[in-house]
This record gives sequence, C-alpha cells and structure tokens, in this order.
Amino acid sequence: MANYCINEKKSKDCRFLYKGVVIGTDKGLCNIFSEDRPCPNYEHDSSSQLFGDVNDDDFIEFFNKSRLDILKPLHEIKDENILKRLLFKDAKYMPASQIMDIYRDSDYHLMHLNTINFGYFKYLKNLAIESNFIFELCIKKFPNPKNIQVLDYGCGSGIYGLKLALAGYDVTLADLPSKTFKFIQFICKKHNLKVKFQELSGDNYALFGKFDYIICTDVLEHVDEPEELLRILIEHMDDNGWIFIATFFDDMQGQDPSHLLKNTMRYNDYQRWLGKVIQMGLVPLENDPRGCERGFKKLKSIH
Repeated sequence: MANYCINEKKSKDCRFLYKGVVIGTDKGLCNIFSEDRPCPNYEHDSSSQLFGDVNDDDFIEFFNKSRLDILKPLHEIKDENILKRLLFKDAKYMPASQIMDIYRDSDYHLMHLNTINFGYFKYLKNLAIESNFIFELCIKKFPNPKNIQVLDYGCGSGIYGLKLALAGYDVTLADLPSKTFKFIQFICKKHNLKVKFQELSGDNYALFGKFDYIICTDVLEHVDEPEELLRILIEHMDDNGWIFIATFFDDMQGQDPSHLLKNTMRYNDYQRWLGKVIQMGLVPLENDPRGCERGFKKLKSIH
C-alpha cells in the first residue's frame, strides 16, 4: 500500500465539514431551523405552485395533510436535535434492526421532508453547481452525463441525486423506505422525473448494479457497521468510478445520539478514519475547497 500523507492540522477542520444534518447552513438549503436561510413562506403563495413541480396538492394526495400540517411537530420543537435525542435516547442499547426502524417508521423522516418545499425541482435545477463540491466533483469527472450511473446512498430528501438527475445523469436513490423516501418516489413519478430507487432493508446494506459516481454523505456515522457498508459501496463502484465520502463521527456531547456512540468512540479521530478508508483500497485524489479529502478512487484503477 502506498504511503499517503494525512495533514494532522487539517484533520480537525475536516471532521466538522458537515454539522450533522442541520440542512440550511453549510449546505446552502432552506430549513425551518436555519436563521441564515429560512424557508420562504410558500404555504400561502399560489404563484409558487408550478405545473409539473412539487406543490401542496402532492402533500395532500400522499399524506392526506397539507405540508404545513405535516411539519407542525418540527415547528413546535424548534430544534431538530431535541427530536433526535428523544428518538435515539436508548440507541446505545438498541440492536441495529431497531435503530433502522427509527429511520423507517418514526418522525425522524420529517427532518428530510422539511427540505422538500414547493417548487422543489425548479429550486434544484437552478441551484449553482458551485454550491456544493458533490456536484462539482461529478461534473468535473463526468462532464457528459449520458449513461453515467450515479448512486445517492442514504439520500434523505434526495437533494444531491435529484440535482444530478435534473442535469441529465442516470441517478439511483437508495434509502430505507421511510415516508419521505416513498414521497420522493411519488413526486418523481407524478412529475415525470426519471430516477431509479432502491429501498434498503433494515438488516443489511444490499445494493444492485455498478455505479460511476457514488455519493455517501452524512450516512456512515448513523449505521451499525460503517466499515462493512463502505466495503459494499466499494464493491458497487465501477473500476474507473469515483466515490464522494463525507462523515461526521461526533455526537456533539450527546446532542446528536443518532451519531451512534460506538461509532463516535471508534472513529472520532479523523486521521485514523481516513487511514482505514485508504486500507480498504480507496485513494483520496480530490479535496474539497476546505482541503478535506472527499473524492476517492479504487487503488487498482489509478495504476
């Protein structure tokens, strides 16, 4: 194995590239918890209900409630970490299958659903490529989207994969079958956005197919065996493919117990984690604007 230098000073900054799943801060997306980028009040703006795009009729048809009514629990608690602490308060004692049940069946899905606002597809289509290194890396490595297979693993609200689908890439979204994931399938089919879906079971990370570009961001810290999942993702990379990895092995002193305690204890040292990634056969070849290793290729593909 080649010797790759890991900058110790930089590693401290890279750990906190993403602040959990607080969408609306570093990720440049609106969110009811964000003081800098709050969501516009679309609920009473009929002009935003565009034909062929997400609107309140979609929420009512799927959930039998308006978007505003569905998200009332989030508006009431004001801080998503309160919900996480409630749902994951016993996570350190739970088996993996029970933890997966929280993502699949509880109100956790509301945090992702919150990001899906009216005019969602138009918003993503107009989102600047430069707004996120995930988009930049994909387009840099695969400027012609035709027949390029993209996987957004643990996609949440589908932001990254849907943006690339709107740019012409062949995208697969993979996640546990929560209500938000099923709603994304519903709106894509209804509004004719061609996207493939893979529903993951609660007791394994099974995937199908090979991919040119895999996105795995803010996922590994939540799963029972991060190394096992990463090995599976590597198996599903095309030999000349790329994988974007960003993870956050820190529970913020108990503020976010969804970042499993055993993971934060085992992998909290960014330098050590990066070393494990390299040992698995991935080579960090592309850094984001902060200098953090994010774009990886298989070792055998660079010879």
